Amino acid sequence: MEWENVPDNINEWFGFVYLIERLTAKEGEKKYYWGCKMLKKTLKLKPLKGFKRKRKKICESDWKDYYGSSEELKKDVELHGKENFKRIILKLCTCKWQLKYEELKFQIENNVLFRNDTYNGIVNVRIGKCPKDLKEHYSKLLS
Repeated sequence: MEWENVPDNINEWFGFVYLIERLTAKEGEKKYYWGCKMLKKTLKLKPLKGFKRKRKKICESDWKDYYGSSEELKKDVELHGKENFKRIILKLCTCKWQLKYEELKFQIENNVLFRNDTYNGIVNVRIGKCPKDLKEHYSKLLS
């Protein structure tokens, strides 16, 4: 199944926070997964002949076919089929800090570690101080 809420200008964004929902489960057996995905990845290439410095190449990530990092979710997708899962883009992000912050926020707001109906088994976010260009925006949201 394709992603929902994909904007026309998807290539202008850094990444997105998403929700994956299992559709075919009976009432009370539905499961959800909140996560984030970067739209681009950096490949490290060998140095050119005669040079020592490695090269970097930025290319599109596997976001179109991505179904999360949860092993339990991947097994269910394989067992029940991709057509039985809905993938929704919840928030587009401009940088890695915002991506990780928003993922953490969605996971905390939805109590993913306390519910029995989530594939999320861990909240593992490493995040530093807010970048200057985002500080004013997030300061207003929090006050």
